[in-house]
Amino acid sequence: MIGGLTTFEAAARLGSFTRAAEELNVSQPTVSHHVQTLEAAIGAELFSRHHNRIALTRAGRALADAVALGLGHIEQAARQIALRPSGSGLVLACSMGFTHGWLLPRFSRLRLALSDYPIHLVTTDWHQGFDRETADIIVDWQSVGRASRTTIPLFPEIVFPVCSAGYLNEHPELATADAQPRALLGCTLLHFDERDSEFANWEKWFAAQGVVYGIPPNAYRFSNYDLILRAVADGEGLGLGWLHLIEERLAAGSLVRVGRTLCNEMTAYGLDVRHGTVPDDVLERAVAWFRSEAGAPGQEF
Repeated sequence: MIGGLTTFEAAARLGSFTRAAEELNVSQPTVSHHVQTLEAAIGAELFSRHHNRIALTRAGRALADAVALGLGHIEQAARQIALRPSGSGLVLACSMGFTHGWLLPRFSRLRLALSDYPIHLVTTDWHQGFDRETADIIVDWQSVGRASRTTIPLFPEIVFPVCSAGYLNEHPELATADAQPRALLGCTLLHFDERDSEFANWEKWFAAQGVVYGIPPNAYRFSNYDLILRAVADGEGLGLGWLHLIEERLAAGSLVRVGRTLCNEMTAYGLDVRHGTVPDDVLERAVAWFRSEAGAPGQEF
């Protein structure tokens, strides 16, 4: 089963049995056989096949999300085991959503700001999973002014509905979403499996517009924020987009803003900094870089 899951993950991620075979250095029939064996063991079709083209079925997407989550946990554990083998380097912890949406496009600039001082990046799906005894800087999500922790704020929560350009063309009623938020109720709404109740969700977004909405009990919930953005870009429906995590996708046109913006000044991303492991000047440069990139005001730390 494990080998089948590894093969399935590659095929799901790459969207091709042939490309998966090339990545895994096996033959294409071997990939096909492993997937078929996995489908037989699970009792569900994972891919729809049309003239050498494949697409994930609903069951396949659910399994792909679960496998991605599991691999993320494995990668995180491996990185934490390998952290600071020689006692050097800055350990930076971020959620996967923040890492993919905000940090990675800027990571080379962070390296330059630290003069190539080693950076060990640790990612987790949920903010509750951070190891606060190991990380030097945690990019955290918190209520502003939470008394139990001193953090350096970066930017507040700014969220609005997004979809693909193709989905917008198929649903012209969304053009009136700013004036008529109820127009979204007739669309497919994609849900992120929020574990921190402080995050905005569809219920909170509609409530801010004066509309009552309850998440259907059978609604599919994505366990990874990057996966929900990919589903939105693929035209599967509408998702909620956090401005600072989707700016590049908006600029590229893979996501389109529809509907009103919900701004919450009381929830924000911020930096949780731990002193004593790396030189203070490294921490100072890292914090200054984050503030500059986020457009946050300077403050002592």
